[in-house]
Amino acid sequence: MSFKPQKRIKNDLKAIRLIPKIPVFFILSLILGTISGAITAVFINNGEFNAISKIIISFIEQRNDQQLLNTFISALTPNIISWLAVFICGFCAVSTPITALIPFIRSMGYSLTATYIVISYSLSGVKYIISHLLLNYLISVIALILCCCESINMSITFWQAIYSSKKSSYNNTQTAVFCGKMLIYGLIILAAAMLETYSYV
Repeated sequence: MSFKPQKRIKNDLKAIRLIPKIPVFFILSLILGTISGAITAVFINNGEFNAISKIIISFIEQRNDQQLLNTFISALTPNIISWLAVFICGFCAVSTPITALIPFIRSMGYSLTATYIVISYSLSGVKYIISHLLLNYLISVIALILCCCESINMSITFWQAIYSSKKSSYNNTQTAVFCGKMLIYGLIILAAAMLETYSYV
């Protein structure tokens, strides 16, 4: 009677292990999030659109006048929150669905913002995105995809340690390697935010 659950767990692990080996999975999540954000922005009603447009316009105006430290913090915050969420998910044995959703949510938020900027400022909005926002987003998104791969691998390791017979497969070295890689990706995200900040100089 105990064989079937163990066999099912092994099959689930094999299926999930395919995810970090195929970064295209996370790229697809990013693309779907981008499309969803753009569609949401286009089909929102006029009242909500005008309200959000005012927020976006105020955001851009403040960016041009505020101190560089504040610009750096605002450029870093959404990406570092995503990084932190992925990092925490790595220490949870059942966090794979959440990890898979994080790139979708991040890209949807960026797409919403970018779409409102383009609609509000037309060609000037496109130039603004390319000049200030795009490089930070692309670098941080690549780092985020790599983070997701590492996080899912770590999550699977904990799952095996808890549910499979290979409990000896986990050791502290794996945790140290995971934390080291995540720290490197976090520094990349930090550098990307610095580049966005520098674009306002």
